[in-house]
Amino acid sequence: MRGSTTRMMRLAAIATAAILAAPLAGGSSDAAVTRPTGPLSLATGSYFGALVNPDRTTPSSTPAEVSTLEAQIGRKLDIVNHFYTYQQFVGTQGEVQDIAGGRIPMVTWGATDTTAINNGSQDSYITAQANRLKNLGAPVFLRYYHEPEGAYRSTIVRSTTAYIAAWKHARTLFNAAGATNVIWVFCNTAYSFRVVPSPPPQAFYPGDAYVDWVAADGYNFAPVKPGANWNDFSTVFGKWYTWSATIPKPMMAAEYGVLEDPAVPGRKGAWYDDMRAKVKTNFPLIQGVIAWDTINVKNGLTYDWRVDSTANSLTHWKAMGADTYFKPNG
Repeated sequence: MRGSTTRMMRLAAIATAAILAAPLAGGSSDAAVTRPTGPLSLATGSYFGALVNPDRTTPSSTPAEVSTLEAQIGRKLDIVNHFYTYQQFVGTQGEVQDIAGGRIPMVTWGATDTTAINNGSQDSYITAQANRLKNLGAPVFLRYYHEPEGAYRSTIVRSTTAYIAAWKHARTLFNAAGATNVIWVFCNTAYSFRVVPSPPPQAFYPGDAYVDWVAADGYNFAPVKPGANWNDFSTVFGKWYTWSATIPKPMMAAEYGVLEDPAVPGRKGAWYDDMRAKVKTNFPLIQGVIAWDTINVKNGLTYDWRVDSTANSLTHWKAMGADTYFKPNG
């Protein structure tokens, strides 16, 4: 079961107060909260990472792509996100090199129909995937079946009950395979907490016994997406954070992105500056921030999420990476 009611209310109050409070210039509010602990959790600060795929090719976050970005910013990434479809073998996109270089790989593994998972027809395949990650021989984040409430998954999730059963079934198979180095990350979309769909995103949570970290993906879609408002980091992630603070698990922003605004040069860089300040002061429970460093094309519109979409943007993202708060390993 989840933590005590008292603990839940205290964490929720902390989160709400943190979001509403004004930033504490140059400081951190870590001392004001008790962070949940778990595998690879931090006592203070935040991991700094990215999915690195600037030319939108397969595979993602190759050693060459990661090395190029690290050379640009003058530091090593703490976490490297690797994106896989359900049919692809995991552990093949540079995770071995990540580990050898002192980074933590995060495997984002796509999903299939929950019916197929729950009826046992995928057991041998899931077990094989578990063994691939086990054989890495080091801690690896697994962002399994992420964004279950997303509209693009509506035909395979079936129901919250089916999703939770599929999650538990997969984790049970990983445990049976001895893949104890795998750290399970439950990840919603931050947007769903703002619009509150039916069922609400919280309804997909598999339970504390089956989750190691909680996460969300959040983006500022303006000015490319028609009708979208320009939203800062607090607006994008705030409501998700309030809910996540009631869960006794470390949390991360597993994907985040912002676009250039041609009408306001430098606005993307300023967004990064604001994020840097807000994570340190208003979101002290967040222990990892993972940039979505690639380009997406949807409905004929191009969303350039790359951290180096302009030299100015790269300068400001680099400044966040140089902040000691985002350098937990020194």
